[in-house]
Amino acid sequence: MLGKIGVALFVNKILDISKGEIVEGVGSARFTVTFDCVVLRPEVGEVVDGIVEIAAQEVIRAKYGPLDVVLTLSHLPADYKYSPDAEGFVSQDGGVVIKKESRVRCRIFSVKYRIRNAEWTCSIVASMQGTGLGVL
Repeated sequence: MLGKIGVALFVNKILDISKGEIVEGVGSARFTVTFDCVVLRPEVGEVVDGIVEIAAQEVIRAKYGPLDVVLTLSHLPADYKYSPDAEGFVSQDGGVVIKKESRVRCRIFSVKYRIRNAEWTCSIVASMQGTGLGVL
């Protein structure tokens, strides 16, 4: 994570590296590095595709690149109900199942950047309610 900038996917080019300074008592050195990189920065309103990792009774967690997307019951279409037998959410007509490894399309409506344990994290909450959203 690069703070609120997003997630660095890869570095294209290193532009500059400063002289290192020794970190007292740790035995390591600190450098300032300037680089050009490709960044993934999720935006509110963006439609993204993900792969479901967890489909539990109260929540679906999907992977969108290196980031996790959370979909709660209130963000699923109303006709989907959790089924322990199917190990996921089943549409009312039984024709569509959202379970582990399902590919889903959702719209981001909340992105929060936080510092936890001295590291930046990104929390994304999305919805599958709307035209063109749901299981792919």
